[in-house]
Amino acid sequence: MKNRNWTTIGHEQILEILGKAVELDRMSHSFLITGIESVGKMTVALDIAKAANCEISNTKQRPCGECSQCQRIHSGYHTDVFTYDLEVKDDTNGRLSTTVTMEQLREDFLKKIHRKPFEGKTRVFIIASAELMRSEQSNILLKTLEEPPDNTIIILLAAGTEDLLETIVSRCQLLQLRPVSTEKVMAAIAGRDFQIEIDIKEIARLSRGRIGGAIR
Repeated sequence: MKNRNWTTIGHEQILEILGKAVELDRMSHSFLITGIESVGKMTVALDIAKAANCEISNTKQRPCGECSQCQRIHSGYHTDVFTYDLEVKDDTNGRLSTTVTMEQLREDFLKKIHRKPFEGKTRVFIIASAELMRSEQSNILLKTLEEPPDNTIIILLAAGTEDLLETIVSRCQLLQLRPVSTEKVMAAIAGRDFQIEIDIKEIARLSRGRIGGAIR
């Protein structure tokens, strides 16, 4: 695992499982990553996307984090990696809004899911807050999981499994993320450049093991 360049901090057991799958070229076509908000679900998902598209020939070194594929995924400009966020949020006017509507997810997902990769080896579809899917979207997704297209990985991010169809959960490799240690959180934020003086130890303690929350 030391040869790889994971962006994910902590979650060593999860990375060990993923690293072995990458090394043996046995990456699952569907994942369900669960955990509390800001614990690192999206970071793990993007690491999976990098590993699946990394250009390094030695599978023990994927993701390398340095090739054009890894760099483009990290910067958010890769044309074969699609992210849909169904979470309802407050916009600047105090109104509720979503990053993508249910209808957009259905239409865009169905339009793109059966296309071949454009610039990489694998197309990756990441659906955040997947527990918010309605029955129609869940059934569309289930059909896709039952007959997955070649060179495609679907990654669902959710708080837990309770609000997802059991048939969807059973067809995904489940990766359950736990809060990381305070020491890991401190290490993650120690090297960052903050505009104001901060108490790293106190922020790490208040984050309760959520690296994303500590950084924000």
